[in-house]
Amino acid sequence: MPVFCIRSLFSGMLKERLAEIELEKNTPILSSTAGLGSFLADKESFYVRGILKENQIEEGVSVLLRENIRIKKHGFTETELKRYKAFLLNNALLFEKEKGKIPSKYYVEELIDNFTYSDPFPGESFRYNFYKEILPSITLADINKLGKEWVVSKGLSIILKAPEKEGLDIPSEGTIKQLLSKIETESIEPYIDSLAKKEIAITIDKEGEIIDSSYNKKINVSKWKLENGITIIAKPTTLQNDLISLSGFRPGGSSLAADSIYVSARNAGSIIGSSGILNISGLELEKLNMGKTISLTPFINFYEELFSGSSTAEELERMLTMLHLYFTNPNKDILQFEADKQRMIAGTKNDSLNPDTVFDNEISRIMTNNHLRGIPITEKQIENELNLDTAFDFYKNRFSSANGFTFIFVGSFDLQKLKELSKKYLGTLPSNQTEKSDWKDIGLRRITGVHKNTILKGNENKSKVDIRYTGTLDYTLEKELSISLLGDLLKIKLTEELRESMSGVYGVQASGYSTDTPYNWYRMHIRFTCAPENRDVLINKVHEVIADIKKKGASEKDVKKIIETRINRAKDGLKYNQYWSSKLKSAEIYNWNPEDILDYKKNLEKVDSNYFKKAANTYFNNDNYVETILIPENLNQ
Repeated sequence: MPVFCIRSLFSGMLKERLAEIELEKNTPILSSTAGLGSFLADKESFYVRGILKENQIEEGVSVLLRENIRIKKHGFTETELKRYKAFLLNNALLFEKEKGKIPSKYYVEELIDNFTYSDPFPGESFRYNFYKEILPSITLADINKLGKEWVVSKGLSIILKAPEKEGLDIPSEGTIKQLLSKIETESIEPYIDSLAKKEIAITIDKEGEIIDSSYNKKINVSKWKLENGITIIAKPTTLQNDLISLSGFRPGGSSLAADSIYVSARNAGSIIGSSGILNISGLELEKLNMGKTISLTPFINFYEELFSGSSTAEELERMLTMLHLYFTNPNKDILQFEADKQRMIAGTKNDSLNPDTVFDNEISRIMTNNHLRGIPITEKQIENELNLDTAFDFYKNRFSSANGFTFIFVGSFDLQKLKELSKKYLGTLPSNQTEKSDWKDIGLRRITGVHKNTILKGNENKSKVDIRYTGTLDYTLEKELSISLLGDLLKIKLTEELRESMSGVYGVQASGYSTDTPYNWYRMHIRFTCAPENRDVLINKVHEVIADIKKKGASEKDVKKIIETRINRAKDGLKYNQYWSSKLKSAEIYNWNPEDILDYKKNLEKVDSNYFKKAANTYFNNDNYVETILIPENLNQ
């Protein structure tokens, strides 16, 4: 019997169990994982890891130990095994369908293990056929046997890691041993799987009408306008053999929320999106979709409402059913909300102890003039202002009407089938066409003037340097390209000087960014980590490199390298559904000809040395310059 398959099933089902515990009322577990496999060299191990609430460390250890004992005593259930077998087989089937079109990066780890440990490297067809043959023969007894073999006291190590923090109560070794002895003798009930009777299904007796349609033959893109104000853009492809990408968007977002409910509104998409639909919790929804290639998530960001999804052709209708329900029947799940809220609190609780977090947070405050919506949310804000009813009401308000939404489908679908499904599931979404959705300018602006800031935090002998040039512009896509290309050039030159010539940094980040939302602005950004004593000379070198670009532009070699990289990136992008989806969205928003997606050399023919010289003199504006440096607290200045 293949040991690997049995261990994969055991580990996967245990992770699913732990995920349920994370959602229990007053759970001490923020997140968890588990596994069974190689440890060091030829040694193997079984592990369970958890991130625990600081005020419930002892309870958290007890919960994890108790679940181990439950597995040992009672094992898993047939329904759990059936679901996870379906998950493994479907994953293998997906790779089998997409063989020849899978990016090479997905094979790197397997090749490393093959070279290092002589692990097999079987290929997609062999793996799928192997799973298809072997999985049905694996019994529940095979799985449960592992629990009895591995959940033992002999050789058990329990390791607690926590920040050095006043008032934090860490259980002693003796306390942990007492917990273990107590739990081993407890009467622990078996797990009950309550999912069996739930399903994703709705009845829709009518369908919406398409009131306008067009077709672009050159790029094989159809566009339909539904009577409820939804726009659908559809591009069938064979770029992936059986995958469909869905992207939905509309202007609006949390910008429409009052400051008083901002914290709840900002997180409404993620909270309600993870709460499930149709009285099926998010975790139950995940289980129901095991064995299927399907995902769908709603989002609410500052200035948009969004959907992101993917499926196979077989599961397309299921994905659209879920989309319909995220509009019409989302859940308000108090357990999911409390779990999400506690994770957010835990994620910010020790921000003041982490030098990198302090550094980034301070930069956010400086750059946005300490604007409420431009700075990270604090532990206190989450605790006092994040409210489920408020988040749910804001979500329902934003998704009460689908008018103005655009949905882009790219992938291996039948166009006529997509049209019929769209009329049924999208064309019947509620719509208020008397109100047009748009984002609101919330007054978030970047700081002006020259500002130099030094932050003392931490004891590690390193410094971080962050440099930003910002300003306003008359935004166009051509200027966006110019700023982005200038970032590419700066990255090349700073890498040559700071890393290769001076050996002062391991790496350097440099980029250019611009947008027209909520106003027309740009940013040139440089960041690197270095030894504290080298920071000044490296900053001076940055200024020298920028001055040189302003004076001389770019060398012919660098111009050629940048253009070739951009062209190759576009050529490669045309092979993927997500690239097409992103470009079609840009064309729809900015009203440019989508046929230009194929003309990836457009606007690059004018790029020369003078192009970069002009851009550098425009966008490296010394009047708006922010320099922030992180240095250790114990550094003798």
